[in-house]
Amino acid sequence: MLKPGLRWLIKEGEHVSPSTHALPKIAMISKPKEYKTVNQQLVKQEDVDVLSRYITMGSLHSAHAVSGAMALAAAAKINGTIPNQIALNTHTGISVGHPSGTLYADASVEKMGEEWLVAQAGNGRTARRLMEGYAYVPTSIFVGKKDAMMA
Repeated sequence: MLKPGLRWLIKEGEHVSPSTHALPKIAMISKPKEYKTVNQQLVKQEDVDVLSRYITMGSLHSAHAVSGAMALAAAAKINGTIPNQIALNTHTGISVGHPSGTLYADASVEKMGEEWLVAQAGNGRTARRLMEGYAYVPTSIFVGKKDAMMA
């Protein structure tokens, strides 16, 4: 029998393996310390707020998933969570140390009764350009916009 929290994800009797399901995502975290990336670049202890290793599809991620870093940033803002206790900086965004370098992530959380709501999350990173181009937008999209802006 499936646990109640997994019923929405996995159907009873369904074959589950890393190649068929991308969830759950697992992050292992620790306090910052100096380390070398997979490219042998030194990352100093003071340059990261938390170290994290991320498992997805049954394998260790070569860097860190952006969504995982944002979830980690949100968890770091919630008092009493393990990320909140481990991360050096929980007031602003956090710098996550991972096998390929560092990743900055931030989140805003609000307590609503007994639940926590992630109001927003985001990240900053340095990466190669993935796309460049133009977007062609039909003028029909803008019809009436000028009148709405003047009101």
